[in-house]
Amino acid sequence: MAANPRWMAVGLLFWGCSREVAPPPKAELAPKPAKILHFYASQGEIQKGERALICYGVEDALSVRMEPAVEELKPILNRCFAVSPAGTTEYKLIAQGADGGAVSASFTVKVTAGSRPVRGGGLIELFVASPAAVKPGQIVNLCYSVQGAETVRIEPDLGMPTSAGKQCVAVRPDRTTTYKLVARGAAGGTEQEQVTVKVQ
Repeated sequence: MAANPRWMAVGLLFWGCSREVAPPPKAELAPKPAKILHFYASQGEIQKGERALICYGVEDALSVRMEPAVEELKPILNRCFAVSPAGTTEYKLIAQGADGGAVSASFTVKVTAGSRPVRGGGLIELFVASPAAVKPGQIVNLCYSVQGAETVRIEPDLGMPTSAGKQCVAVRPDRTTTYKLVARGAAGGTEQEQVTVKVQ
């Protein structure tokens, strides 16, 4: 009995469909370059002995450093810390990306002789808001440096723990707000500083 050409064609069709086809090779994603989201100082000019707040944020960075070196930095979206330069200083942030490239940003903090008395021996060394003016709901960093205090609190209550030393807390004010830092020493005395954040 002769083979039916019609059934032979169907058989060949199914045989062809049953073959395993190798998936196409996946395209390797190129490493992303590092990005500096922000890098600025809370004040462009200070008097000798005063402190300024430096804030930075990076994305897709393997490492980050600052010149001159102030303290160890890590890749993070947002961080602030205080500096007290002895003279006018240019600060440069360098972020290294996985693609092998590096990006940088810089600014200068001018230091003047000044005539205002320099804080000494007090509990509160620094209390600043950065930035000092925002739109409703934007992030503001409240950073302080306190020495020799047993307790520290920020008013109005932020609902988060605060401690002596150096710390930054993030807030999102929806209206112009005055924040007060209150530090209490071991002898029972208190000291306070306040900053106002304008909401535009």
